[in-house]
Amino acid sequence: MRASARRRLARAMVAAGHFGWPVPLVAVAGTRLSGPSAAPVWAGLAAVGLVVWAGHLRGICPRCVRRMPDLPGREAQRRARTLDWVHHWWRRPVTWVVVAGDLVLLHVAGGRWASWSAVTLVAAAAAGMWALDRHARLAPWCPQCPGGGLGGVVPCPVPTGAGGGRR
Repeated sequence: MRASARRRLARAMVAAGHFGWPVPLVAVAGTRLSGPSAAPVWAGLAAVGLVVWAGHLRGICPRCVRRMPDLPGREAQRRARTLDWVHHWWRRPVTWVVVAGDLVLLHVAGGRWASWSAVTLVAAAAAGMWALDRHARLAPWCPQCPGGGLGGVVPCPVPTGAGGGRR
C-alpha cells in the first residue's frame, strides 16, 4: 500500500473514530435488549466500534485539537478525579455500585425491569468513553501516566493523531 493511500485510510479511520462513538453504545444496548441469540452480532459491532474509536484516541485528531484546553495543566488538575478513575476504575465504589445495580436489574428484578439494565450499561459505557476521551487530550499532563504531570509550563503538543493538523 502506498504512503498516500495509508494516509487516506488513516484519516478515514480517525473520522470514523471521531464520529463513530455512538456505535459501541448502541451495540451495548442491543446486546441487552435483543436477547442471547443476537449477542454475537452485537458483540462484533461493539468490538469494531471500539477498535475504531480506540484508534482515534491514540493521538489528538485535527477535529479534537480544537477542543484542547488553553491551560492543559490547570484542566488536568480540575479533572484529577476523572484521570484517576481512568487509571484505577476498579478501586472506585461508583464502579461497583453500577455493576451491582446492573446485575440486580438483570437477574434479580427480571421481567420488565431487565430491559432497564441496558440503560445502566449504556450509562456506564458512555461515562467510561467520556473519561477516556478526556484522558486522551490530557495524557501529557496526567499525573498517573508515565512522563505525565508536566504541569502548565509545557506547550500543547502538536496533534499526533493519524489525521495530522495544527492547533
